Amino acid sequence: EVKFADKYLEIMSMRFRGKFSYEINIAENLQEVAIPDLLLQPIVENCIKHGMETVTENGEVRITAEMQEHQLVIKISDNGPGCEADKISAGVGIQNIRERLARLYHRPYAFDIKSARNKGTVVTFRLPLQENTSGENHDKN
Repeated sequence: EVKFADKYLEIMSMRFRGKFSYEINIAENLQEVAIPDLLLQPIVENCIKHGMETVTENGEVRITAEMQEHQLVIKISDNGPGCEADKISAGVGIQNIRERLARLYHRPYAFDIKSARNKGTVVTFRLPLQENTSGENHDKN
């Protein structure tokens, strides 16, 4: 998932000719932890579509992952224009992510979006570690 997001951001960075930069920071011990397929991609796409398309220079997109209290914490942030929370929650991609997470995780998880006008958006996932979280085939568990 991270490699896919990295390639997408690399392509978009070239397309937007340096209007934004991106950084991916994944803790070394989390490099091989599996997460559900296509969890990051819709969020990263939203960063570009709703954040970086309107930025004229110095845009930033960041992806980080670390362990906190036995959970995988992934943050995707941008310094774009931000928007109202109700607009974010209404998107089809966001609704799909919420529904998938509810089906996939039987233990507590969190999916939080914070956005502020002229300050950007931060999306945070707090996921319980599972042996196999990649793919949709474990919906039946």
